[in-house]
Amino acid sequence: MKKRKSMRKALAMLAALLITLGQGVPAVEALTVLENNAESAIVDSGSSISDESNESSEPSEDRTADSFETASSSQSMETEESIDESHSTESSSSSETTEETSESTSTSESETSSSSSSASTTDSTKDSTTPSMSSTTERPSGTSHSSKPNDTTANSTQSSSEPKTSNTGSSVSQLPPSNQPIADSSQTVDLSDKLVTTPTDSNLNGYILPLLNQLANERSAALISEALNQLGKPYEKDAQGTGFNNLSLPIAVYHGVFDIKGIETYDQLSRVGKQTSLEKAVPGDLLFWKDGQQLVKAAIYLGQDKLIMADQPQAEQIVKEEKAATENNGVRIYTITDKQNSTAETKQLIQEDQVNKPDVVVHFSDSQKVTPHGQSLIAKYAASYDFRKNPQTEAFVAAIAEDARELGLTYGVYASVMIAQAILESGSGQSGLASPPYYNLFGIKGTSGSRSVSMMTAEDNGTGEFYTIQAAFRAYTGYKESLKDYVHLLRTGISGNADFYKKVWRSEAKNYLQATEYLKGRYATDTSYNNKLNSLIAVYELTKYDEAKAGSGVVLQSKEAIPKEYRQLLVFPDYNGVNYNTSGSYPVGQCTWYAYNRVKQLGGSVDEYMGNGGEWGATAKRLGYKTAATPKAGYLISFSPGTAGSSTQYGHVAFVEAVGKDGILISEGNVIDGKTISYRIIPNELAYSQSVSYIAPK
Repeated sequence: MKKRKSMRKALAMLAALLITLGQGVPAVEALTVLENNAESAIVDSGSSISDESNESSEPSEDRTADSFETASSSQSMETEESIDESHSTESSSSSETTEETSESTSTSESETSSSSSSASTTDSTKDSTTPSMSSTTERPSGTSHSSKPNDTTANSTQSSSEPKTSNTGSSVSQLPPSNQPIADSSQTVDLSDKLVTTPTDSNLNGYILPLLNQLANERSAALISEALNQLGKPYEKDAQGTGFNNLSLPIAVYHGVFDIKGIETYDQLSRVGKQTSLEKAVPGDLLFWKDGQQLVKAAIYLGQDKLIMADQPQAEQIVKEEKAATENNGVRIYTITDKQNSTAETKQLIQEDQVNKPDVVVHFSDSQKVTPHGQSLIAKYAASYDFRKNPQTEAFVAAIAEDARELGLTYGVYASVMIAQAILESGSGQSGLASPPYYNLFGIKGTSGSRSVSMMTAEDNGTGEFYTIQAAFRAYTGYKESLKDYVHLLRTGISGNADFYKKVWRSEAKNYLQATEYLKGRYATDTSYNNKLNSLIAVYELTKYDEAKAGSGVVLQSKEAIPKEYRQLLVFPDYNGVNYNTSGSYPVGQCTWYAYNRVKQLGGSVDEYMGNGGEWGATAKRLGYKTAATPKAGYLISFSPGTAGSSTQYGHVAFVEAVGKDGILISEGNVIDGKTISYRIIPNELAYSQSVSYIAPK
């Protein structure tokens, strides 16, 4: 009897506790899906997809900056080794939650129970996240705050607060089974009003912030960070305000990191270290250019053939009938090039974002004491996670990268950031929620049209305490549909605030580093979220997906849309719009009219009666012009009729702007319309074929 009374008393207390817990769901919910591996999320028992066609794709109104309800990256912790970040002081704890009795996440940092934040991490036990038929009507709340990355990305043993790197390797995980095809989206996400004609170019000019462990000296990390902090600041001749002149920028950076004082000239600055060669230069070294024997210009080397410099460029456009100058003042990143300012055939212009090799290189002192500010820069270095490439994540990137590139360029978001988030949030596609048949890469709650999956999740009430609920997550027909939904979230914001993610757009964030910084605390509560994304972007070189795919043959309406690898090869000034064909032998706006004027602008000449575009090769040969089968920048290219989409009657003629490894870049008239000069990349298969011929202007 006593035993029965005692049992009834215990049941009564449990009921009271459940009633108390059920009286209100806290508004701030830091989500962690309680599931351990992809296989357990796709079970036969109750794993159906519910029909909830009335669900909206907009996030719920009660969502705040710290209440982004999506599946965190801890949902995919199914690898053989755990990621030990227990010593990290900046990594997230709110998203790394497990229930001791039913679930483990194979990460030593995920040491919390459902009732407290105490340690609880074991190897895989019984999974508690069996998908079930969902009957919830909860609106999707966007994307998750993240936990730390799992072993599908790579092992990491540091946070931004402890930048010491580790030599641990990565463990093995698996992608979704190959017999589960990645389907295209079958649901239309309305982004028609978010189309971007030309995505804003990154001001990093192709530079990727390197991992801390890739730098031989931590001083390089401090110098890079301090230099990048000045990126975009204005040029000021006297450097009296917030801007810089050419000399004051490197002085200010070195003063901030090393507290070097008393430097007022280029010569004094060149003596802060020892001279070396460009081949041996490391990030943070000083570069100098001479005029005769005098040092007249300085910059800071960033690595990757990039430098940062404050300058007031006056690029002379040396042309026959016109001289003009362009200005783009301020602190900018430039590419070091071997090109000179002239060739035997034409006078050429070094592009605004390119400079010739320096005359003097000075390595900073390895024994120079670093200031407290410099030490802080090292501790907060924005790419300090020791991630390693692994085949599984590389395969996952390959599976989603081109769709991410297309969506990023079309709607003005950074594909590099999109891919990095997908890696982090889904464990490289390995979480149960990200695996077939759900394909939810970003853990977005709610329904996708008529599709959703219900899973048990642990929610944070905002004070570090967790409670468990059943929630509906969106299910998609394939990865691309999930990527589209992510873009929809960034471009349309949350309920009541359409601009919530506006500062992540390419039109607002000048580079991917600014975009990831803004996501921290908004998309994710993890204080190291941007660091993890930046580190993934560096390891997998994801910024290449922010550019148009080279060699695609797509007409590019503006110069800004030219892929970076070709834009860096450009040496000629932009077409100035002048009509040099005063005889009117070529109809205004036609391809022949543009080809004639482009050559004349650059100081060359072709005959005023070369015929139709497809006839220029034969005409040039007959008139004594040099013709060739091999392209060269500055040549004209004549397409035979019907080639590369040209008229089957007249053919086409264009100007060769640059010759790349996989194709050539041409500029041309009358492809879009008679008033627009456009660009196109012609692949080598056509560029070196008998369907085209090249003409060297006289």
